[in-house]
This record gives sequence, structure tokens and C-alpha cells, in this order.
Amino acid sequence: MKYKYHGTEGKYPYLIIDNWYTPEEEKKIWKELDFITQTDVMLKPTDPRAHAAHDSEEKPLAKHFKIFLGELYTTEGRKYSHILQLLSKQKTKKFVTEIVKNALPDHSSYFEKCNSANCLISYYEDGDYYKSHFDVVNYTTFVWLYKEPKNFTGGNLVLTGPNETVECINNRLLLIPSFYYHAVTEVNQNSSSKVGYGRYCISTFWYPSRT
Repeated sequence: MKYKYHGTEGKYPYLIIDNWYTPEEEKKIWKELDFITQTDVMLKPTDPRAHAAHDSEEKPLAKHFKIFLGELYTTEGRKYSHILQLLSKQKTKKFVTEIVKNALPDHSSYFEKCNSANCLISYYEDGDYYKSHFDVVNYTTFVWLYKEPKNFTGGNLVLTGPNETVECINNRLLLIPSFYYHAVTEVNQNSSSKVGYGRYCISTFWYPSRT
């Protein structure tokens, strides 16, 4: 893994980790993503169950496919999800007390208290995007994945407060406090591209247990 700390002296600190999954972990993740995509279980943005952010006119701010894994797997079935099992990497002692502490020194103690999470799988193809919004939790991590060679342009994440762009790079993790406004630039893809060759994002929404 390669860690990159940004904005630690300013208003918008955030953390980037490249090569987040090991090659073996990544193979397992792709098996699950291919299953989710090919079985057509992902929701369109117009589906009321998609839970996308809306503008003042109640129009979705996003155009892409998505599915919350908590709605896909039963409680018992969650143990068979590689994606869900590997969320534990984000709560190891090293990640919380060393990596996060260096990246977001004023946030690390609170991040440690966030012991509950929802995991969302998003898939973007040609023309898909997500306009500026924030997440109503405490911390959000994104892991971007796509099949090599890269078959699209765009799909970068923009932190709209500081107007900083984080490039969508395969197997890259980004951690931000969820109140940061952020957007995804439009994906531009070859019209002959096959399904599954767009931009995937594994978003994890962290918050303290309410119990």
C-alpha cells in the first residue's frame, strides 16, 4: 500500500491509499462484482429504492447503477461476501491509530468509535455521474475498481469545497469526513464497451452504533 495525506494543514484533510487490496483480495472482489453486475440486481437511479441524494426539486443528483449489500445478502449470507468481509481492513489497529491519525489527526479518535457501516456498490457507464452532495453519516470511504485496460475517461471525484479532484485510479481508496461535499465527474465510455468495463465504486458509510 502507498499512503498519501492531503490538506492536513488546511480545512479539508483526506486520505488516499493506492493498492488497497492485495492481488489475491482483488481477484475475490472481482468475482463478486461480476456476479452482482451480470445478475442484473443493481438498481437504476430512477428506482425509488436507490436512495440517491436529490436536489431541491426532488430530482436524483446521480445517474448510475447501485446496490446496498445489506439489501442483497441475508444476515447469514453476509459471511460469503468478500467485499463485506474485507471491510475489516478499515478497522485494524494500524489503520485507525497510525494511518488515519496521520491523515486526519482531529478525526481519528471519532473514526475509531464508528463501529457500524453500510456498504454500497455503484457502477458507472457512459454518461453516468453524481452531482455535488454530502453523505448523512460520519465518514465515507471509496474504493475504485475497473478492468484493465481502462475503458473510460472521467469518473473522478471532486471535493467541491476546496475544488480538488481525486483521480479515479484502479484499487485506490479515499477516506473523507462525510460532510464534505463531493461529486463524480461524468464517465465517457466507448459505445462498443461491454457491460462490466465501466467504473465501480465500493462506498462504505461509517457511523457509531446507535445502541
